[in-house]
Amino acid sequence: MHATHRPTRLRPSSSRPLAAKVVFLALLGVAVFSFSRGGSGGCGGNAGGSGAAANSTARPPQPLLMLMSSRSGSSLMTEALNLHPRILFVTELFNNETDWHVGTTPRAEKFYQGRYRSIYERYQAQNVEYTMPDKAYDQLRAVGFKLRPLEAGVRPGSEGWRVLERVRPKIICSHRRSQVKGSLSHLRALELKVRCGTPNVIQRMNCSLPADWVPSVDEFKQQLVGRIHEAQQFIDLCQQAAGSFHTMFIAYEDLLADMPGTIERILRFVGMPAADAEPFMAKLRSNSLPIGVAKNTPDNLAELLPPASLQELRSATEEAPLLRFINTQCQRDASVSKRRTVQGCRNAGMHVVQPPADKPLGVKLMLLILLSVGVFLLSLGSGGQGGGGGGGGGSGAQPEAKQQPQPLLMLMSSRSGSSLMTEALNLHPRILFTSELFNAKGDWLGANPRAAKYFSGNYVAVYERYRNQSIQYTVPAKAYDQLQAVGFKLRPLEAGVLPGSAGWRALERVRPKIICSHRRSQVKGTLSHLRALELTTRCGTPNVIQRVKCSLPANWVPSPDGFKELLVLRMAEAQQFIDLCQQAAESFHTLFVAYEDLLADRAGTIERILRFVGMPAADAEPFMAKLRSNSLPIGIEKNTPDDLAELLAPGSLRELRAAAEQVYASEAATLFL
Repeated sequence: MHATHRPTRLRPSSSRPLAAKVVFLALLGVAVFSFSRGGSGGCGGNAGGSGAAANSTARPPQPLLMLMSSRSGSSLMTEALNLHPRILFVTELFNNETDWHVGTTPRAEKFYQGRYRSIYERYQAQNVEYTMPDKAYDQLRAVGFKLRPLEAGVRPGSEGWRVLERVRPKIICSHRRSQVKGSLSHLRALELKVRCGTPNVIQRMNCSLPADWVPSVDEFKQQLVGRIHEAQQFIDLCQQAAGSFHTMFIAYEDLLADMPGTIERILRFVGMPAADAEPFMAKLRSNSLPIGVAKNTPDNLAELLPPASLQELRSATEEAPLLRFINTQCQRDASVSKRRTVQGCRNAGMHVVQPPADKPLGVKLMLLILLSVGVFLLSLGSGGQGGGGGGGGGSGAQPEAKQQPQPLLMLMSSRSGSSLMTEALNLHPRILFTSELFNAKGDWLGANPRAAKYFSGNYVAVYERYRNQSIQYTVPAKAYDQLQAVGFKLRPLEAGVLPGSAGWRALERVRPKIICSHRRSQVKGTLSHLRALELTTRCGTPNVIQRVKCSLPANWVPSPDGFKELLVLRMAEAQQFIDLCQQAAESFHTLFVAYEDLLADRAGTIERILRFVGMPAADAEPFMAKLRSNSLPIGIEKNTPDDLAELLAPGSLRELRAAAEQVYASEAATLFL
């Protein structure tokens, strides 16, 4: 009969001193009495319950920070959030670098420490753009502001970033997917600023652009190049923030499709109680809130520009050096998208799981006191008993509790470098990391799914089988009692591990750290995918393995039809996947790793992951030295040149571009980069 694990029970010890028991019970009684009184000592003074509101258990407002890119809907969200009576949220007050690094406590940090009241009252007096209601400052649930982090120099490693690490805000990342439409909106905003004094269309100001206004082609091209470069920097910064802070990603396109649903997600994210959220949401849905900011750019370009102007801008798009940014949009013709499981690739309205709310400070202190006393009494009762008999040599001492390995989950999209990262991580002696063992939906069903059992200790048996079966990776033996982290990689869309699913609830119980392995360029990803399919046919493996002497001929090219069909699928799934990773960042510590960054600096990327899982420097540095010197037995090689001109002849490249234009029209030019 197999032994079952049961919690160890401490037997009463007759040798525990009576005085210690009395002290423990007395302290417990004092704690309960103090907690029931709510800390409101003293006689007389405040009438009614007013004293309780000022005691040490009052919860301070949740710090909130909106990182924003221009023309991403942040003004609309700012006004809507600040109209909630329990949220104080202001616009761009701290975009200067000096706001983040001058003085022992920079101005931006002082805002969160209580200065928000005086700042808000000055803001009320000066503002002409937004509706600015009065606030009951002692009732606030969240306080914050929006920020252009690239302009303010708030980046990982900067003094501003260290301010955020002290403040620990929840972060909203306000971004835009379509940079073509974003560029047009930006140019319209500049013209609005000249004509109306504000970059936004404000309903009560009765000022807008004439219907026949169009930008110049040169201005559009210059703006587009700048936006594409900054958009990638910005989203990279947000993804880095997700590795350290609870982060919510809001795309302008999702806000546009469902503004009430997006605001409701934010209220859940900041921990707003339902009793305070529902009346506000009822007013928002009935359009009875005084929101003044209006959308200023039609989302359909055909409504915005005459055909001749649209064709001119399309030509400029094809000429512009568009760097590496991918302009992905998911509202495609249903006839070309065969697996669009999330309508419009939107995540609006999906369940957001919140981390547990912090206990009030007074409760934390009481629990800490009681815990310390309990540990002291246990040491009196079980330690230092010198009686004869029993085991010799100090065997009566309780063994020290062993820390469990950090659960780690890599969410992956295909052809994103996940196989290389899996092999590299698993070569670290203190990390156990396996490949795709739980992609079946059945692995995530039930009260205790197979995938969850892996993290609770089943990883030992699974890994031993994995070692015997794997032919693709180098799979070393492990000292299981020395592991710092255990995990595996997963295709979440295939496994059905989506917010609200049984698999997602299993992750909420396990609380893994999450790595999101993705790829920016879907054209290159599609070519890599087609090469992998051909490799599987010829070599039995989708990757180029050094010890498996098999590869594709140098003149191999895919068919245009096969390329077009797979590109459509990858474009739709890529947006679904990145939306899912961004939702994961709201609830779990999440590290985003792009294939392009792994390719540019493999050692630096692996080092980031080691820091992310909490690997001690003493265990990380010797491993990194071997990785940098290429002395680790990594067998997987890159199998697709990153420069398309190296991969395809000019005629073949033109054929594939023409195939993409059949589906994506002018956007095809932004994909072949």
